[in-house]
Amino acid sequence: MKKIIAHILLLLLLLPGVATAQLSDEETPSDKQLSTVQSEGLTNQIELYPNPVVTYLFVEIYNPDIKRPVFELHNIIGNTFEIEAEEVAPYKYRIHMETFRDGYYFLVVQDQATNFNQAHKFLKR
Repeated sequence: MKKIIAHILLLLLLLPGVATAQLSDEETPSDKQLSTVQSEGLTNQIELYPNPVVTYLFVEIYNPDIKRPVFELHNIIGNTFEIEAEEVAPYKYRIHMETFRDGYYFLVVQDQATNFNQAHKFLKR
């Protein structure tokens, strides 16, 4: 089952039009890059920063249709971890990552009301 989830997540990342946000250590949050996906005629933008993350991962959602996002965290081999996303501002969330091991992770952002579902890869150091 874990292998199936890992394969599905990898396929989501390899679909055309999917890009992940990457920041170097010198960049500040104002220098963020957007992750943009075309879906059903809408432009859905999700920002993840900093990447790589050490303590907190910030997620900004630029789609006013997404009212109640649900976050899932998966490591590169498909293990799922429970996380709590703290809403620090409208459409901006903070996820505590300090206790997780170093490596690549996938953050899945979902909204049941709009059938929104995106996976974004980032590095934990």
